[in-house]
Amino acid sequence: MEKMETEQINGNEGIAGYKVINKELNIKSCSIGDLTMQQVQSFLELWDDGCSISTLTAFIDNEDNALVLNKDNQKYEIYLEMCKKYLSTTDEKRANFREKSKDDPHYQTVCLLDKLIEIRRVEKIMKMLGNQKEKYADYLVNVFDGIINEYDFSDERFHMWKAYTYGIIQGKRMERAKRKAGAVNEAN
Repeated sequence: MEKMETEQINGNEGIAGYKVINKELNIKSCSIGDLTMQQVQSFLELWDDGCSISTLTAFIDNEDNALVLNKDNQKYEIYLEMCKKYLSTTDEKRANFREKSKDDPHYQTVCLLDKLIEIRRVEKIMKMLGNQKEKYADYLVNVFDGIINEYDFSDERFHMWKAYTYGIIQGKRMERAKRKAGAVNEAN
């Protein structure tokens, strides 16, 4: 069975061996010899005893959330094509493929790709949030404190969900106000 690393690995600094295979999908390749000792140790610590690093198929490079495939793997071309198709298809087709793959040796690769997709989606959201201007910082702190006090029985994820819901409501209010202001301006 092929081994697939499902954790992000630090430390590709100075590694010249990562070759860009598909810039749009952020897929790279490397040889086992291109990995640092730290990376090799990280992989082996997560695997069962007796596993060889030569069974590595792919991993996520957290420097740029790239999928890095092991070009020394005998099934490199098959994994490359599968990864390209999986990363560029719809969520519905991915779910269908994932369900069919549960008993296949490449299922770990599918799980890794799902994790990568989720990481990239979160990265886009965080970038979008970083570009937002805070209008009333004190007001938002008070609202969030109110959520925490009102739902003190809940965990942080519930509080975040309530804050997220509040943000959606506020966004809809802003859009309605813009439309209303536009309608008033057109009437004048």
